Amino acid sequence: MASLVPVVQSFGSLTGVPSGENGVQHKAHETTLSNGIKVVLLRDDSNPAVSIRIAHQGGKRYETKQTEGIMNFIAQMAPKGAGNLDEARIFNQVEDMGGRLAGFSGYDSFGLSATFFSRFLDEGLELLSVIHKEPTFPDDKLERERALTINRIKTEPDRPIQYAFSELNKVLFRNHPYGFNKEGSLSTVAGFSSANLRDTYKRYAVPGNTVITVVGEMDPQKTLKKITELFGSIPAKKFEPPSVPAETPLKGVNEEKIIIPRAKAHIAIGFPAVSIYDPDRYALEVLNNLLSGQGGRLFLQLRDRESLAYVVASFVRPGVDPGLFGFYIACETAKIDKAINGLFGEIGKVRADSLTDKEVKDSINNLIGNHLINLQSSWSRSENSALNTLYGLGYDYDSEYVKKIGLVTLQDVKRVADKYLNPERCAILKILPDGEDKAG
Repeated sequence: MASLVPVVQSFGSLTGVPSGENGVQHKAHETTLSNGIKVVLLRDDSNPAVSIRIAHQGGKRYETKQTEGIMNFIAQMAPKGAGNLDEARIFNQVEDMGGRLAGFSGYDSFGLSATFFSRFLDEGLELLSVIHKEPTFPDDKLERERALTINRIKTEPDRPIQYAFSELNKVLFRNHPYGFNKEGSLSTVAGFSSANLRDTYKRYAVPGNTVITVVGEMDPQKTLKKITELFGSIPAKKFEPPSVPAETPLKGVNEEKIIIPRAKAHIAIGFPAVSIYDPDRYALEVLNNLLSGQGGRLFLQLRDRESLAYVVASFVRPGVDPGLFGFYIACETAKIDKAINGLFGEIGKVRADSLTDKEVKDSINNLIGNHLINLQSSWSRSENSALNTLYGLGYDYDSEYVKKIGLVTLQDVKRVADKYLNPERCAILKILPDGEDKAG
């Protein structure tokens, strides 16, 4: 059996996240099984539950135009049949354990996530091991999932915020897979077969590309023994990642218009930004936090004072590869041009030294506070520790994140605002109502 390597759980004491009764802090345990699977165990006795995450590098980043959406399809299909278990038996077992189980897929990863009452930890791990090792991707469930996915793709314009973000990615990332629709395209989804899903899954769900995290009420030694028993016999195999096309740097403004029946206009603006490994991400996240939300600059100025928007927000999304910093505004058709000018006006202000030290400090406190609240959930902590381990940041990166956010200064925020929010180098998406193809 692999040996446990105890590591002080630094984010517990740093963030105030309870990891034991009466505030007792437990040590986290990190190890690598002999076949290459990485395991992180974080004991938390504050409630009788455990959250488990099995994660692999993948997601949109490793898709092509021919396989767009396949990672999400795999994630949706994995819990629908495995070994000799059909979908009904799997979900009956999950319900009997008072739990929930789902596949997940995003920009850079995919896998399984689950939560159970801690007394069912062994049974939950056994079920997850069957799904992980023997997914069947049954044909009858595949056709049902295909129909549901195609319907979501066709009806995405009915969810305007999600649709705007999805279409903005296409405008900003013209060469990189981050520009793909997570659900896929109508043509790719129509062509997926069970064999396609199995082959892709087998390529990516190898021990050298697998992280398992367990957070909750448990005995780490016994849990590692069980994980080793269930997952340690999988033959060792290194992960051979495919090449990912680099995005061509923007040399100007890429703009697209989409005309659809709609009462309001929806505008999204995106700027090329940074990866999760770039030190500038911390200042960008502080900048985003002070701009967005009901107490942020955008809401107060463009909605409250100028009445230009129904909804206005900013967002930042770093990835394993450089992501984006974006803006979104929904407005009346008569205010399209004023709303766009208003957004660029606010961007210009933060680039022109209008920020204050108090704004930055308040943003830092709010950002850290929200992050700590999120970490009260074992579900979130299992996700964070799995993905941060998978991406090479370290299972306890949450403590590093909080520390780096706390060190951001006013000058840092001014510098990244000027560096990344260049109005001469961005993508603009306009979703306009019928007859409104006139916005500048």
